[in-house]
Amino acid sequence: MDILTVFMVIILASVVHASFHLSTSTMLSLGNSLLSKKKNNYTITKLSLAMVFGCISASIILFSSFAHFSELFYDITFSKITWAIIVGLLISTGISIWLFYYKKNKDSNSLWIPVPMSKYIATRTKKTVHSAESFYLGFVSIFTEILFFFAPLSVATLLASILPLAYQFVAIVLYVSIVNFPIFVIACLISGGHNIIDIQKWRDRNKGFFQFFAGLGLILMSVWVILVFFIPNIVKGM
Repeated sequence: MDILTVFMVIILASVVHASFHLSTSTMLSLGNSLLSKKKNNYTITKLSLAMVFGCISASIILFSSFAHFSELFYDITFSKITWAIIVGLLISTGISIWLFYYKKNKDSNSLWIPVPMSKYIATRTKKTVHSAESFYLGFVSIFTEILFFFAPLSVATLLASILPLAYQFVAIVLYVSIVNFPIFVIACLISGGHNIIDIQKWRDRNKGFFQFFAGLGLILMSVWVILVFFIPNIVKGM
């Protein structure tokens, strides 16, 4: 498997991961809360960037941990059974995103997360006044959606583990940068004084597209895994 192909799959996995909305929703809620409290621009920028760093830290920990275990259990992780399980996870997660990522309320659609978790994040967001609390919010918002990005992250880290060491570093930087690019942009927009309502409206208008793209991306990744790891063996056996 050539390095370019590996990086293309890692990029697809990271873009799918970046399509999920919990961290960006939390960032918008944090910005709205800070503005309602009449906080100055310095405080808003500081807390917004602290949340971004929390998201980045969580992403690095997850990617590094997954890649480490992929290398540690190389014979198991690169067996046909493991890749068959991953194909099942990719397909089932993609369909789940299409069907369940948003739940319908009376007036609008909300994210899939359980009500207690949603209330907890909302409460913590309103009470956030320090950088450490904001960092924690970003950290938690990434881990909360692990059910949906577990499959693409698994594929990305499995492939990254077979790269030379220098390319592994590039892979983690690339993945983490793409995953956290949306929340970084939103943090910059909020710090720059852009209207949060306008940002929220744009996100609401396009959330259907992101939902469809995330599901489609996972299905395409499953097709790629089948073509690379299973079709050659089937052809040889004919």
